[in-house]
Amino acid sequence: MHRLSVAATLWLAGCSFDVSYGDTRFQCQDDRGCPDGTSCSDQGFCEAADGGELDAAPVGQPDGPPVDGPPALVAQATTTFTAAALGATKETGELTVAAGDLLVAFAITEDDAVAIASIAGGEQDWSVPVVAVEEEHAWVGMWTAEADADRSMTVSFTLNGDSMGAFGGGVMVFRGSSGVGAVVEELGTAGSGEADLVTTGQNSAIVVAVGDWNAMDGSARVWLEEAGDLDEAVYFRDPGAYTAYAGVHRDAGAPRSFQVGLESPDDQVYSLVALEVLGSSGD
Repeated sequence: MHRLSVAATLWLAGCSFDVSYGDTRFQCQDDRGCPDGTSCSDQGFCEAADGGELDAAPVGQPDGPPVDGPPALVAQATTTFTAAALGATKETGELTVAAGDLLVAFAITEDDAVAIASIAGGEQDWSVPVVAVEEEHAWVGMWTAEADADRSMTVSFTLNGDSMGAFGGGVMVFRGSSGVGAVVEELGTAGSGEADLVTTGQNSAIVVAVGDWNAMDGSARVWLEEAGDLDEAVYFRDPGAYTAYAGVHRDAGAPRSFQVGLESPDDQVYSLVALEVLGSSGD
């Protein structure tokens, strides 16, 4: 099995709605991500367009983005990415979802012998995972599910009962998506952790997860941003085991081929999975 040691640091992204605002409200990058009658403020939240009162959203469930727009990332949560014992289970923080939300889960383990045996959460039916793994590589997997009801939930990832080592996972919740588009898995050695993804829809989001078996120092990492700015959700390095990365491009714009992943560090032995979250269909 690959090298093990105690973990270093963990970076967690916050939720993408404003929990201090009574119920919830959208975080935005521009006016396209805001409901009618609102605009994107300098603080990055949808506000009443003319200085008036913004109607309170139904409890915990704001309306989705306008038709023909990018999906809204409304929540995300992760586990730790440290070493764990045989058959260990790790659980995310609590997520609030609405019926119809698209959930994208990802997990990263330190090597091919440390595999995720199961995922569970919210009584959801999760898809078969897309997995990038081979001998002397990290294991990276990605699942999707459609929320069947409004609920609060956590998601858990359980190791193969015959394995032990460093691992972790996370979930992103998208509202206003018409489903899953393209998916790509990529393996490489002596590279920077990248792949080509051809999107199929307009204004799609792209979720990217990378595991580096070589455990290169990513403190000065550079993400590829052909698909727009990347919001990082995970960076974790255990120098004796692996380095884990994950993030999301919220709006890739017009459909085309994009390089996704990392521009640096170099000399990674990497496993990568990237998945397209389609925007609203306009139907």
